Amino acid sequence: MSMERKEKLSPYAYGLPAEARTRYKEKLNFNKGTESLPDPYTVINSEWVNDPRMWPELDFGQVYLYLIETPSMFSKSSMKAYKSLEAYRYVESGHVDQIKIYDVNGSPFCFLKADVVGSMKIRDKLPWVCLAKDTADIYCAHCTCLAGLGEMCSHIAAVLFKIKLGVRYGVTQKSVTSEECKWNKVFRKQVFPNAAFFSLIPPMNDEVTIETSAKVKHTKEEKLPRPLTSYYDVISKELTVQELINKSDQLFRNYHCSITQCANLLKITEAQNISPLWFEHRKGRITASKAHEVLTLRPTTNQNKLIMKLAGYNSYDLSKKESIKWGLEKEATTRDTYIQYMKKKHSNFECKLSGLKISEKKYFLGASADGVISCNCCGQGTLEIKFPHKHKETSMEAAKQDPSFCLDTNLHLKNNHKYYTQVQFQMFVYDTDYCDFVVMTSPNDVILLAIVRICRDPEFCNNLISALTLLKSY
Repeated sequence: MSMERKEKLSPYAYGLPAEARTRYKEKLNFNKGTESLPDPYTVINSEWVNDPRMWPELDFGQVYLYLIETPSMFSKSSMKAYKSLEAYRYVESGHVDQIKIYDVNGSPFCFLKADVVGSMKIRDKLPWVCLAKDTADIYCAHCTCLAGLGEMCSHIAAVLFKIKLGVRYGVTQKSVTSEECKWNKVFRKQVFPNAAFFSLIPPMNDEVTIETSAKVKHTKEEKLPRPLTSYYDVISKELTVQELINKSDQLFRNYHCSITQCANLLKITEAQNISPLWFEHRKGRITASKAHEVLTLRPTTNQNKLIMKLAGYNSYDLSKKESIKWGLEKEATTRDTYIQYMKKKHSNFECKLSGLKISEKKYFLGASADGVISCNCCGQGTLEIKFPHKHKETSMEAAKQDPSFCLDTNLHLKNNHKYYTQVQFQMFVYDTDYCDFVVMTSPNDVILLAIVRICRDPEFCNNLISALTLLKSY
């Protein structure tokens, strides 16, 4: 391919504002700017092919890191990472059309593009991504929507997620037949919800199931655990209840998360509720905040609503809810106040942020403590901070008189309260012996803390885990 072809820009690129046009041209440069890639919008249609076997083996961690950390001409606040979650909705609803690849001869890169149907204007060109052929590292990307100019938008993310699903389902393997490659050609105009537990993202073709992808041997361990939402199997909706239970049991007997994968997930999701991976890996798992609801579920109660919630079908952005918003505003100040107090009382005290922790004993359980604490005298524990909005302007003495308050009149956490279940669950998942349960109120803008040390209750934990294990099959 000639250098003249590589340096030629498309009419679209020439029509960009000067700053955006310069950035567009620069991102096509590689090898320290000594070589350049062709503008994908100048490549004729016949050079784009539908062959998933040519796709690089894209890793979920690579997708995440690109969406979060890629340099952007826009600020991070205007390009919130969680917006990429919208891309999952495009994929699960079948709105990401056929992905085509252009192999750039004589270079280490290739381009992939697809139409995100129903979400783009007619005049928009298809979003494209540029991947390294050997490592699948994401070199650059572009979309003609406003956000895509910053190389990070839901359309770009949707293309990346579909590529990742293709890798997961094994359609990128060299041994895959042309018939199986039809997975990439099919996208659904309608999607009918499936109520099966651990099922959120359906494949593009009913013929491609977990059984198909399970036959593919991966040559390297992925950096992160496999999301439970990827275990969609359309055949499951035809099974009886007992068959579903057996299938779920088999799934978790075979499911494995290495210590390294769990550690990577724990670290990479420290931002918690603004991390897309934090949301994604919670789906299908029973988490600490849901444990009490499972424990107190009555036999006569319909479990469908709870199961839908655990599977991630009923998810809401609570960050704008008044009580949650108030807690988020006070969290940093409360944590700092707690840390300063504990440093005076304990030798070499530390408090580290924590992302999503997957239980090493029960992979279907996960928890996200507000901190992992440690000191020379007490060892390692967890931190849980609560901000009771009802009592936000109430003194601790007045709050403890309220029967609905989580602490009793002696400022002990009530063992029948949902927070007691939450911290016991948390200690089981983190395998610690204690949790500092911190309650904050703020009368007259004065921070008041009640620090309650909760010890692990083995009998309670055993009963709790038994109840949670019973539910997981449904």
